[in-house]
Amino acid sequence: MIADLLDHRVIESPSQCALLAHSIKENTIGPYRAALNKKGIAVALPALAREHPVYQQAIGTLLTALDPLGLTLPATHGDHQFANFLGACLDSCRQNADLADLAQTLHTWLLRDSDARYQQSLGQLLEYILNSPACISLIEQDAEALVAAQTLRELIDAYDRIVGEGKAQIPFDIQQQTLAGWWLQRLYSILAPTLYEGLRSESQETLTETVPRSAMPVLTIHQSKGLEFPMVAVIVGDQKQRPDSVHQLERAVLPYRRDLSGESDMSTILGGDDATRAIQDKIRLHYVAYSRARDLLLLLTPDSRWKPSPVVGLGGERPWFTRYVREWPAVEASMRRKKDARSSSEGAFQHGLWEEL
Repeated sequence: MIADLLDHRVIESPSQCALLAHSIKENTIGPYRAALNKKGIAVALPALAREHPVYQQAIGTLLTALDPLGLTLPATHGDHQFANFLGACLDSCRQNADLADLAQTLHTWLLRDSDARYQQSLGQLLEYILNSPACISLIEQDAEALVAAQTLRELIDAYDRIVGEGKAQIPFDIQQQTLAGWWLQRLYSILAPTLYEGLRSESQETLTETVPRSAMPVLTIHQSKGLEFPMVAVIVGDQKQRPDSVHQLERAVLPYRRDLSGESDMSTILGGDDATRAIQDKIRLHYVAYSRARDLLLLLTPDSRWKPSPVVGLGGERPWFTRYVREWPAVEASMRRKKDARSSSEGAFQHGLWEEL
């Protein structure tokens, strides 16, 4: 369809179209990338903050300062990409003499000065690292480095506020004369994966500027917020609308909200139980995806997803769905077909849909 839109000059370039999905990992977008490439259409993936050197250097230096020997480094046998990311971060610190020295200085300071452990949050330690000559030189010269550094700041600050439960102190193991192992393990199990996944909305303002006109942008639904394209195709996945840690956290902190004193029915304030709010969040996510299209919206879902019922985001059963949304290509019995002279050698057909474009 995109190739035909280009041939008919309905659109000027592939960059006017966008492919959206819950995840832009290869196992999700791979078949679509291959199909587009066959038509000579390249895809452009957004640059991730985690791929920037300053992002990896800062994380590697912070982890080395807290756990220089890697005594609590987790075994990441099930996720090789995450393991490679951690390795790259640690190597970026070890291979830079200035950052390695800084990590050792911070570690010694935390061990020997109890005031440092009680007064320094992870965010403050990060600021020492980002303002070091090795990092600040990149940030001052590269706009993408600045975005990556800001993304890292926001993630670390969120961890300090939420996971740290308001306690800024870094716990110390008196017997081992080291930072507490349980606390370091929590960093690797909660913070490190978050730093790997990054912010859902990172670098949104720069996405369209970095996409070449010859390529079609591929974005997660969260990354597409605030953007609009003449044509949008959404890969409608089969993710379940189960509650996750976000919904559990909302419920856990509810009793401590000062603005709700005197309220008798707390669940009403949240908008329902965890499962109900998970469904509402899924609906809002699909609204974001479907409202990115200015002229043409395609929902990409294989036939197998209709059995026994449609996937989340498509509404009711198939008869209900087809009352409101045109199914294309149509089933063989009712499909209006006419030969297209340009593609007759491939046995392709041009559908009646084009008469309405």
